[in-house]
Amino acid sequence: MHRLRRILVHSTAVAAGQRRARQKRLAGDGEEMDKLAGAAGGRHYKTREKVIARAGVIAAKRRVTACLRWSITTDEHGAPSLAWHFDQDVLNAEAAVDGWYALLTSIPADQADPAQVLIHYKARARSSADTTTSKAPSRSRRSSCSTTGASPP
Repeated sequence: MHRLRRILVHSTAVAAGQRRARQKRLAGDGEEMDKLAGAAGGRHYKTREKVIARAGVIAAKRRVTACLRWSITTDEHGAPSLAWHFDQDVLNAEAAVDGWYALLTSIPADQADPAQVLIHYKARARSSADTTTSKAPSRSRRSSCSTTGASPP
């Protein structure tokens, strides 16, 4: 019977990457939602349903459905108006787990502490990446394989 243990690892590099990706997503979504808010009630978004449909597409495309909140009101003529914001509680919860991941190992706790396990697996990954790189076909060969669909010898 194999026994696994879980080691929680935090990477500042991964955290920084996740933070940058989230900021990029939010900035892009914010621009699109501002445009939609300005266009709501206009020629292309005359109805509440059209505004809702477009907001849903924007949220899904930018992967911000969890944190994007919006409301639509209509004036006395039935023209829709869009108000939106990002839910800061959701953003804070996402930021709290930035950089954390679980490492599963079969190395017993009495043989290696968490830091030693992490070093072991990082060395294995580095070694594997080096082997893969050294075995990679040359650039010209790689392109010829991808264009012909043939597998390398």
